[in-house]
Amino acid sequence: MLTHRQALPRIIEQGVAQTLTLDVYDDATEAQQTATAGTLTASVGGVAVLIAVSATLGPPASYALLAATTADSALEASWLEVWSLTIGGIVYPFQRAGYLVRRAWHPTILDADLIDYHSDLATIRPPSISTFEPYRRKAGDWVQRKLLQTGKRPWLIFDPWQLTEVHAFKALALIFEDLHSSIGDGRYKELAAKYSADADAAWAAVTFRYDAGHTGTIDTSAQQGSSAPIVLTSGPMTRRNWGLGGMSYGRRSGY
Repeated sequence: MLTHRQALPRIIEQGVAQTLTLDVYDDATEAQQTATAGTLTASVGGVAVLIAVSATLGPPASYALLAATTADSALEASWLEVWSLTIGGIVYPFQRAGYLVRRAWHPTILDADLIDYHSDLATIRPPSISTFEPYRRKAGDWVQRKLLQTGKRPWLIFDPWQLTEVHAFKALALIFEDLHSSIGDGRYKELAAKYSADADAAWAAVTFRYDAGHTGTIDTSAQQGSSAPIVLTSGPMTRRNWGLGGMSYGRRSGY
């Protein structure tokens, strides 16, 4: 069986050039696969913007999306890619859904920020890695997934700096979990638990201004948002949205 790795939905910035990639692995051997032929078809809201264009075979397979391709497309929550890749003589279809957005979410932390929270971090970094970027990236993916699961779209948040502590504490938790598993030092296990709890607490307290009106500007339609669950104080509650540790069963509209 083939595995298509993807941690988040595809995020396409309107009118911005970017490279689309499709990373495929053999599930049993975890070997990255190289296609011998490949095409890509993409649509927004059911309207085709690419039709069976040739993909660069890689690995990973890729396609250079031009800025002009999406410049006039409406902001939609219905971006869809369909890749057709020939691997081992068999044609496999892969699909990836996503969003066409005005501006993408960007992380707000570097290693220096992690060191500000834990000054010993610079001295305990394993020699096999030059930065903690993999942990920051994984923590950033976690933050974005949690927002999406609670019905908030990261690219509609006007105040990404409000997520700095959540992102940093989650990255630190991942770092110390990894150090504990590789070294076995009990102190690292305690630090992993501490920073995981700190990330949960920061998540529960975070607030930000949110582009509920999809205007792209901070105006009267910009609502105060929160990553935490919304609790209804009147009327019957028919759904539950979990901010931490669970899935959301509702979604807000907007791109």
